[in-house]
Amino acid sequence: MESANINLLKKTGGSAGFKDLEARLRLISLWSLGILFGIGITVGISYFVIASRAQALNNEKVDLAVQIQAQSVKEGIIISLKQRIVLAGKALSSTTNWAKLFPLLTAIAPAEAYDSLTVDGTGHVAVQFKLGSVDAVVTLVKNVIDLSDNGSLRLSQLTSFSMLADGTVQLGLTFVPML
Repeated sequence: MESANINLLKKTGGSAGFKDLEARLRLISLWSLGILFGIGITVGISYFVIASRAQALNNEKVDLAVQIQAQSVKEGIIISLKQRIVLAGKALSSTTNWAKLFPLLTAIAPAEAYDSLTVDGTGHVAVQFKLGSVDAVVTLVKNVIDLSDNGSLRLSQLTSFSMLADGTVQLGLTFVPML
């Protein structure tokens, strides 16, 4: 039986140099294929490592963004608290002992003569009196003058004066007490 080789190109027995060259080319092609395969595997592994690291960094970024958001709320509360503490400190440092004002007020007029009393932030006191007669007004003005002369009051000013039909007198006065 004849050979079952279907190769139509028959190998001719060439020179030894040609066979040596052909063997070397086969060896080089196998090495090239192996190197290419190794590079492909290295690139694939590198891509997997870099992709997983990028995903981990992205997850960490999201976690840090959530933490920053939570911290910014805390920081806002802390800043607000700090501002309130500063304001409270200013208020406590600038408080005046207004208990000393009451003996001064009773020296000006009896308690039933007072209609309203207001103290503003600068220490000015505004008082509205409702007095029964003009004689009571004269006594009140004399008391204010005496207190201004001895230094208990400063910047005293009559702001309003009106006599009602029933004979009562409404009087407005502002002053700065020297407490």
